[in-house]
Amino acid sequence: MALTITNNTYDGVLTPGMSSLISIGANDYNLWHSATSSGSKVRLSYVDATAPLQDLSGGICTFADSGDRSLVFLNLDMAELGTQQTACISELFNTDYASANAGHLSQEVDAALANSWAERIIDKFSKGMQNLRWSGDTGSGVAALAYQDGIVKLIQALGAWVVTTNETGYQKVATTVVTAANVVAEIQKHIAILPFEVTSHSGFKIVVAPGVAGFLQTAVMTATGVNNLPLVDPDLNTGRLMSNFFGFPVYVANGLGATAANNNVIMAGIFEDSSEGAIKWGMNQPSDEKNLELKLVSDGDELRFRIATAQAVAVIPDGSQIAMNI
Repeated sequence: MALTITNNTYDGVLTPGMSSLISIGANDYNLWHSATSSGSKVRLSYVDATAPLQDLSGGICTFADSGDRSLVFLNLDMAELGTQQTACISELFNTDYASANAGHLSQEVDAALANSWAERIIDKFSKGMQNLRWSGDTGSGVAALAYQDGIVKLIQALGAWVVTTNETGYQKVATTVVTAANVVAEIQKHIAILPFEVTSHSGFKIVVAPGVAGFLQTAVMTATGVNNLPLVDPDLNTGRLMSNFFGFPVYVANGLGATAANNNVIMAGIFEDSSEGAIKWGMNQPSDEKNLELKLVSDGDELRFRIATAQAVAVIPDGSQIAMNI
């Protein structure tokens, strides 16, 4: 892509500490059961079992095998993704007085400017990966989201849970457009529809889209009943929005904001890096999407910024442990 330069009418020395635009996007790593792989394929297992009771009044020797065990492998084929930008070294000179000093061919890259670009590229790439994890849709027609199916589409593909006909489905909460006026009630619906053993699990979390998070922040800023309302205490390192929503933690998934429909999403379930985590994530190296390579190319005339990584996502077959409002 070509370099876009805006408001470049000033001639002079580039000042140290150049400001850069800041965009904030919480990490979502703690919401996944993760597996790393040295190749493009990884498998995660999901196990389940039944354990019916037996009457032992006839003696221990009457004990017989009972129950069924199931083992489901979630085979993930990772999408390999990357980004690259190449800048001419002259774009990174730190002064326009080159010819009066060392000369154009002896200029050095301004490290502060190169680092600022590197930080911005990493930030945008990481957010793009998050968008794909949550809102990816191979049939969407949106190029940035078409590399793999994301969590929302995978959950929807399970269909609504019915105990007799669709035990692999998810708990579908009645669809309502979330607003600041109803957001608390909509989150309560998700808690109420799930089994108590899920909502009382230490890994249980309410996960909301950025749009829903904004409504929730507005809802708790009220002049009445303040002592009864949760405290918003965001943590951008974990994605937590509040640690105590009437006893439950609320997290923001930045990638749900990639589409208008998903920006209305509320999810609830066990989101953690353990076998009980509702969402499975396969990748190469966890830090890949935040590691950017800077390399001089073309006889030292250009500086290349490059990131590459791979990922895939899946949901557990027992989707009844996940509640979602679309």
